[in-house]
Amino acid sequence: MKIFFGKTTDPNQAEQGYYAASDEKYFNRIQEGDYCFMIANDKVRLWKAKKFTNVNKDFKMIFDIVINDTGMEIHDFALLKFFLINKDLIVNSRRQTKGKAFYETKLALNFFENDLINVNTYKNENNFRKILIQKSSSKCVKDSIDVQLYFENNILKLYDVKFIDKNITVAFRDNRSYLDMGQPLKDSTFRKIENIFDFPKIFKRNEISIIDLYDAFFVEYITKSEEDTFKDIIKKLKSEKIKAWYFKPGEGAALWKECLKEKVLRFGYDNFMTILLKLPKVSEDQIEKVIIKIDPNNKKPSNKRTLINNFINVCKKNDVIFSFEGNLKLIGLGQLKNNNIEFKEKYIDHKTIRKANWIKDLGNNPIEFKSIQNLSKEVNPPTFQTCPNTDAIKIIEFIKNPVNSKTEKEISNISLNTILFGPPGTGKTYDTKNIAVSIINSNSGDAQ
Repeated sequence: MKIFFGKTTDPNQAEQGYYAASDEKYFNRIQEGDYCFMIANDKVRLWKAKKFTNVNKDFKMIFDIVINDTGMEIHDFALLKFFLINKDLIVNSRRQTKGKAFYETKLALNFFENDLINVNTYKNENNFRKILIQKSSSKCVKDSIDVQLYFENNILKLYDVKFIDKNITVAFRDNRSYLDMGQPLKDSTFRKIENIFDFPKIFKRNEISIIDLYDAFFVEYITKSEEDTFKDIIKKLKSEKIKAWYFKPGEGAALWKECLKEKVLRFGYDNFMTILLKLPKVSEDQIEKVIIKIDPNNKKPSNKRTLINNFINVCKKNDVIFSFEGNLKLIGLGQLKNNNIEFKEKYIDHKTIRKANWIKDLGNNPIEFKSIQNLSKEVNPPTFQTCPNTDAIKIIEFIKNPVNSKTEKEISNISLNTILFGPPGTGKTYDTKNIAVSIINSNSGDAQ
C-alpha cells in the first residue's frame, strides 16, 4: 500500500470519486489498492484506488471514497506529522501542476491503515506539525515533530531534522533584508517574524502556513526592477503619501559604506538620544528639555530639536532618503524600511539607527546637487533635513537619466573628439543617442 496525494479541478470527478485523463503519465504510477488524499474544491478527501481502465486511450481511475471530507485545510495537509516534508508535498499540494495529477508521499513515521482511514486522525492537533521560532539553536528540541527555526547572530536559520528533505534544508535562506522590495506575500511573512518578542513563538497554521514559509525562505526573493521602484516612489511623492529627506552619514560621508552594508541610517547626538529613547514617547517639548539640560549654553535648542524630532517622529516607513557628502554630492538613494528606532552600543558613535533599503549606491560616481536644474530649495542641509517632494522627484529623474538632464553648460563641454569603446551590448550607441538628443534639446530654443 502506497499513499499519494492528487488534485482535480473538475467538480464531477471530485464528487463522484474518479479521475480521467488523456495521457497515462498524469496518474504517476498510482495503482489499484493505493490510498490518495484528493484535493479539490478546498476540501481534502481520502480515496482508495479501486479500478484503472483504458478505453481508446481514455484513461480512468475509479476510487472508493473513504472519507469525503477529512476536515483538513489544504495548508494543514502538508504538516501531517506522518509525511516527509519535501518540495512536492509543499508546493504541488497547493499549486496547479502540469504533467502529473498524483504524487507519492514519502513517510517520516509509520502511518497505519487503521489510523489512515479514521477521520479522528485529522481532528487530532497532535498529529500536525507546528511552525515555531526559537531564540537560539540551543532551545531547539532534537526529537520534536515540529518545524523549528532559530536565530543566530540575528540571522534566521532552519533547524536540521530528519523529517525535512535535505534538498529543502540546504535551500533555506534568510530573505528578511529584502522586506518591502516588491514581494508583498513574502513581506507579510517577514513582518510576522520581525514582530516576535517572546520565545518560543508558535504560529497557528492559519498565521504562517508551510507554503508561506517555503515562499519566504526557500525561494529567491525577486525584487522590483529599478525602473519600477523609481516609478512607484515618484507616484507616492506626487500624491504626498511619503516624504523625502537629506541624510549625512557622518562627516565626509565616513559612515556611508557601513550604512550601505548594514542597510541602516546612523544618527549622531548620542548624549541626547541615549536619554530620549528610554522615554515611552518622545515629544518635541521633551526633546528640547533634554537638549537644554545637557547643553545649557546652546542658544538655539530649537534647531537641534527639529532635527532630532524629524529623525525620531516625522520620518516614516517608505520615506525617501537622499544620502549626501558634506560637499553636497549625492551618494545614495534609499527608502526607510520601518518605523523602528534602535540604539546600538556596539558603535563608537552615531549609535541611533533606523533600517533602510538602499536602492542606489552612487558613492563611486556621486552627483553634484548643483547639476540638477530648477530645485526649489538650495541644498545645504544639516545631518537630517526635509527635502521638498517636488525637488525629490527632480533628483530621482536626474538619477534615472543624468544624460538627458545635463545643463547647457555641461553639454557644451562635451568633447567633439570623444571616442566610446567597449564590447557589444555595453551601451555605446545608447549613450551616443542620448547625448545627441540632449544637444538637440538644448539648442531647440535658438532654432525657433
